[in-house]
Amino acid sequence: MRTQLFLWCALVATLTSCTPEERRDSSNFPIDTYPIVFSAATCEFGQSTDNTGTKWAGGETFMVQVDGVAKKYILTNAAKGTLEAGESVTPFYWKGTNDITVNAWYPCDANNENEKPQVVVKADQSTVDNLMASDFIEAVDSKVSISLSESPLTFQHRVAKVVVNLKVDETLGISNPGIKLLNLESLDQGNVITPLKNDDNYSAFVAPQNMTNKEFVDVIAGMDHSSKYIPEKENEGNLLAGKQYTYNIRVGAAGIDVIVIVDDIKWGADDEVEITPTTI
Repeated sequence: MRTQLFLWCALVATLTSCTPEERRDSSNFPIDTYPIVFSAATCEFGQSTDNTGTKWAGGETFMVQVDGVAKKYILTNAAKGTLEAGESVTPFYWKGTNDITVNAWYPCDANNENEKPQVVVKADQSTVDNLMASDFIEAVDSKVSISLSESPLTFQHRVAKVVVNLKVDETLGISNPGIKLLNLESLDQGNVITPLKNDDNYSAFVAPQNMTNKEFVDVIAGMDHSSKYIPEKENEGNLLAGKQYTYNIRVGAAGIDVIVIVDDIKWGADDEVEITPTTI
């Protein structure tokens, strides 16, 4: 099973009725006449490894910032990626023919709309909604042109993604094994994350932090027993923004064995590979 998480969003800035002559002539450019139409295309985020249930639904609120002013834009068409100014919000207008610099982020803070919110993820990410609510993204200083051609706006994740694949020896007779992520900072409560479970796969977003030499993954293997994984190498435990960390964990009679892999997850492979975080 290959786990990938990409968010590639394109922003198209178009004029609804501006003629080519008007676009070329800045001196006669009509101010506050032509709204900037934002369109985020092929957007997927918070995507779990089975590619189901965690795509944009529509109705999500972005903050779009131009010249230091931020305004709410709503994803009104998830399939087409259409972003429109929110209710009672005056949209941004072209004020000339020069390129503009755009910042955008999701989610937004209703109490401070001009600043990106602090990354605080859900402690309970066992539901799709809470997993998605824990994915913080941003587009920084993107140049947008008045031309009709697409001006790409690429969103990057402000969080790291942790994926744990758990395999338990059936001869042990363990029912309902599970995973918890321990000793984490920047949670809405406590310091333990319950990840989203999909068969033997567990996924969660975490704020960037270094878990090297700390108890990190708690493998729950029965009512009265758990085993804890402690990353000993910097590249296994230092969780960086925009990176995905995948751990294969086997539970056997002798305890747990952790195999950190680069890309494809293939149970039964004997090779152990040092982790190379992939971009999410």
